[in-house]
This record gives sequence, structure tokens and C-alpha cells, in this order.
Amino acid sequence: MHLVWVQLEAYGALNQEKNSILQQALTQLDFNTINLTQTVCAAPSTVMTTMGLLTGVTPVLLAKDHIPKRQQVPDDWQAVGFTTITDFLEKQDYDVVGINAVFDSPRCLPMFKDTHAGVTPDMKQKEGYNFWEAWCIPQRLRNIIPGFKKEKKAFFFHLIDADILPEIIQELQDIGLNKSNTVMVLVGDHGWPIRFKEKEPALFHDLHQEENNIRVACHLAYPGCKSGIYPHFSSALDLAPTVLEILGFSPENALPKSHGNSLKKHLENNSPASERIIRIDNRYIAQRKNKIITLVNSKLRYTFRYETNWEQQPYYQYRFKPVNDKEELYLREDIEESENLIFNDLYKSEIETFRAYLKQSETELLNHFYPDDLFEHYLLSGYFSDNKEGPKRIHSSPRIQKILLKQLNEKLIQDKIENVALFGAGNHTRSILKHGIINTKTSVILDDNPLFDEIDGIPVISSQENNINFEALIISSDYFELQLKQRAEEWLPEDKLLLTIYEDFGSKLHKLLLENYNFSFSDFLTKVIDVCLPENILSLNEPYLKNCCTEGTVYFPDEDHNFSFKPISSELPEAKFDLVVYNSENVLELTEWLSRIDELLDSCGIFLAQVETDMDIKNHQLENIAAKDLELEIIKTGSSTVVLGYLWRFNS
Repeated sequence: MHLVWVQLEAYGALNQEKNSILQQALTQLDFNTINLTQTVCAAPSTVMTTMGLLTGVTPVLLAKDHIPKRQQVPDDWQAVGFTTITDFLEKQDYDVVGINAVFDSPRCLPMFKDTHAGVTPDMKQKEGYNFWEAWCIPQRLRNIIPGFKKEKKAFFFHLIDADILPEIIQELQDIGLNKSNTVMVLVGDHGWPIRFKEKEPALFHDLHQEENNIRVACHLAYPGCKSGIYPHFSSALDLAPTVLEILGFSPENALPKSHGNSLKKHLENNSPASERIIRIDNRYIAQRKNKIITLVNSKLRYTFRYETNWEQQPYYQYRFKPVNDKEELYLREDIEESENLIFNDLYKSEIETFRAYLKQSETELLNHFYPDDLFEHYLLSGYFSDNKEGPKRIHSSPRIQKILLKQLNEKLIQDKIENVALFGAGNHTRSILKHGIINTKTSVILDDNPLFDEIDGIPVISSQENNINFEALIISSDYFELQLKQRAEEWLPEDKLLLTIYEDFGSKLHKLLLENYNFSFSDFLTKVIDVCLPENILSLNEPYLKNCCTEGTVYFPDEDHNFSFKPISSELPEAKFDLVVYNSENVLELTEWLSRIDELLDSCGIFLAQVETDMDIKNHQLENIAAKDLELEIIKTGSSTVVLGYLWRFNS
């Protein structure tokens, strides 16, 4: 049995003009066709749909090469373990031919086979057409036919329009293909948005996942079938498994990872398949910009948008329906989208089912690509520094100094120490004395090479002098704290207490914040603000800060801020921030912020994030992708993960 598989560009089931062309072509073919009227596309994108159609797999899974900063590998989709119907049939001793009309995507070439098949040097470009467009496909087919060697043949066509279909089928009938020995598939790759104006440029059509754009024309013919209508819900992902079963193969063995189901028995008795949810994506796994996910069942269509700030996007001029919410829910029969049901209590159960499915499928997708290390794709050679050696201390920001000195003073009071010496007579000592917190307990300042007699009225003497009266020695340096500590240990009497501001108290700051952690994220945020006294705060998308009392200045980006990962200096104030707060459900977005947080934070600062996810995020995973000197504390709390990060910087 032979196969003719035709993918039609932008043939939506609800596009009357396109379907008129298709129906006219069908009347010229001697095939009995079944019209699957409720088929939804694999993706509202030609390239993604092609990948889904030929594998039966949700396309978002098929492009691990769509990862930022990674060199794209043409056959990388194979490396993630999927089989195409073209590969399978070739192994079953079929002549497999792929003739593509317009695109040369490296992610589709291995699936479609040789999309340049039949091209000869004497072919000339027709005015007004791209070189590979539909006008030359019959000619290319005629060039291919003499080279056939095998009894069974499988043809895969991508056509701009169905008007040349009769000519193509006539060429195939001339070599013996007919309705008694051939399976024929005619399917649109996607529809066309109802919001696009007449003759509107074809930019960003995949941003409109409405019924016009996801329900596609779909016709199937096979030996013994009768012409008619199949009015039940189906997915374009079902076509490959269905065709393989009609050809006599086991779909489960041929395409073991397919998300589509064979409809053969349902077509034969015109019965609906089991109710299910179909996921439709317009972007690949690592593409967050403009990412939209649509979930569809037989009655409803649920849409989730990672962004809602459409008016800030360059493609807004091509949208004719404002989007104010991340979620929308429509009856599929509501073609004009007249009533968004997302806030309708009558559909509360269905909405929760869609949300649960989305959460589950997102987790499965991430675990599929990164089963061992979720963030493997960010660990690129030479991109992030692996140098974790050397002391890391909070830089001597006046605000951080004040916090640490308060902790130090509490330690002195607890140990009943009344008389201390500072080791180091430089600018750092002048800085900490300005706070006035330990001045009354400081009787002397020691230095290896004193340049001053006193600082703020406190005498400065050589560290080599004997008989100095103090109970504890405090190292007074940020950058040279470790070196001064090591030198002090050489001469400090054993009965004297040695204290470091940044090593002893700075490294324990997180313990102060996380002490008895059993409160909400908003309470935690309040505690961070109370302890760290930030003056400049950036709220990426934490609404609680609008009601949080603080003496600091809080900067809120515009509502529905654009979380694209282009340079952000033009979008934010020139001032850096002491505290950056982030709250989201997007794990991959979190990794982007962590990798560039030093663009946002000042020389010392704190990053606090909450991510709603069931995934088990390990500390080393985030640390490996975080900006240099950002140390993290990860707290798992039920269905969310809290990330507390400190940017450790030296004053060089």
C-alpha cells in the first residue's frame, strides 16, 4: 500500500476561501475522503507543526536545539529519542520522497527527507515566487519518478495551495497509485487568525491561538473507506499513528513516544475517541519570549500566556484583540471569542483541570530534556565562571555594615565583653566607626604600619606592642579580612577572642533571615527588609511590595513588565538595587534572572525569589547558573521554592 501525505499551508477548517480551493481540488480526485471537521493542529506554526505531524509528538518536545547560546544541530531532534514516519517507512523498504514548498528549516529537513528532491539546473525562478514554491512541484515530481526502485512508495508534500493537487495526483496515478492501493492525507499545518485584517502581513500569526488558527482542514482517504464526515474531536498528532495502522503496522511499535492515537477503529464506526486534553505550543522548550500554551478538549479551549504586556511588544500593531490576563477560556463554538469564561464559576472545575494539566505537562517537559540536571543547558563552556575558590564576603556597603555591626555588638553583650581592639587602621575602620555602634567598647586600633595617631579619637598603635589591654580583637577590613586574620593569629594571645565581621557575621546573615522559617513569603520579604534595610528595591513582579511598609524606594516596572532577556539597562533606572524581588511560576525565567542578577544589584545586595513549582530544585543547580559571587539558600515550602541570594563583592 502506498502513501500520499499532503501538508497544506495555512488551511484552517474555518477558512472559507481556502476550503473552497480544497473542495474544488477534491472533486477532481478519484478518492473517497473522510472530512475530520474537528481536528486541531499540532502547533500554530509551519515548522513546529511539520515536526509534530511526522512524529505524532507534541512539537514543544522536538527542538532541544532551541536553547539560548547553544549551537543548533540540524538533527538534534533525533538525539532526544523520537522517530518520524518518514524514517520508519524508509526502514520498511519504502521509496520515501519529500518535496517541500517554501522552507529550508534544518529542524524539518531530516524529517521531510530531501526537500530539494527533483531540482534540476535548468529550473528558473518564476517571477513573484520563491525558488521552491508550489509552481515547480509537479515538475520536480516528474524528475523524481524515473528513479523509483522499490515497490512501495511514500510521498510527502508541502503545498502553498491545493490548486495543484489534481496535477500531482495525476502524475502519481500514471505510475499506478489509486484509491484501492493508496492512503492519502490532506491536512492544514495551521489556520489563520480571525483578527488579521485582509492582506495583513503574515507576521506573528502564531500569537493568535484562537479557533480559526488551531482548527485545521483535515481529509483522509484509504482503500475501502466511504466518503463522509467525522465530526468528533481529534488532533493532527493522531494522523501518523492512524496512517501507520491503516498501512498494516503497529503504531505503538512504530512511534512508541507518539502523543497521538490511531483513529482507525473510530473512523470505521464514526465514534468519538476518549475525552482528552491536547496541548498546543507556539514556542520550543527554551523559548520564553512570546510563549503561549493552549489546551484544548472537545468543548473548551484554555490559553495561558507567559506574557500579557502585548502593548509593549513590536507586534502589537498586528493584534486586534487586547489581552489583559494570562489566562483565557472559551467554548470552542464561540468562534468570535465573545465571552471569556476564565472567571466564570460554572467552569471552575474545568479550569482547575486545565491548570493541573498545564502544571503537570510543564514539569514533564523540563524533566524530559534535563532529567539529571534541570539547568544543564545553561552550563556552557566558558560562559559561566566555575571559579568558586577564595573567600567570599559581603562588601562593606554602609547598610550591610550596620546590620553586621549590630550582630557583632549583640555577641559582645552576650559574652560580657566591654573592651575591644580593632585590627586595621584604614578607610574601613573609619567607615564602621561612623555607625557609632561599637565605638564605646573600642579602646584601641592596631595596625602593622600605623600612619595616624588616632581615628575618631581612638588611639592607633602598632600591633607589635605588648601589654595592650583588650578582651577581643575585631578584624577591620573587607577585602583583606582573611589575610589580617591569619596575621593576627600569629601574635594574638590565646585568651583573647578573635572576631571577623564578614566571615563570622556576614556568612551567617542568612541564618538570621531564615531563623525559624515557617512563615509566608510576604512575611519573609518583610523580615528581609527589616533586617537588611534596603534603600533601592526592584520588584520584578511581587505585588505584595505595593503594600509593604519600607523606608526604601521601591521601583515597579510597568504593569505586565516585559520579561524578555534583552539588555535591560534601557528599561530600568540607572541606579542599581539593594534588593531584587521575584515571584513567578516560570522556573526557566528564574534561571535567566539568576544568570544576570549582577546587572541589577549594587556591589552588595540581595535577591529574593519565590517560584511556584513541584520540581525538586537543588542548590548546586541554581548556583551553577547564577551570576558570579551570588551565593544561594534554597528553601522548599510545599508547592513552591524560595530562593535567597546574596551578591558577594569586594571593594577593589
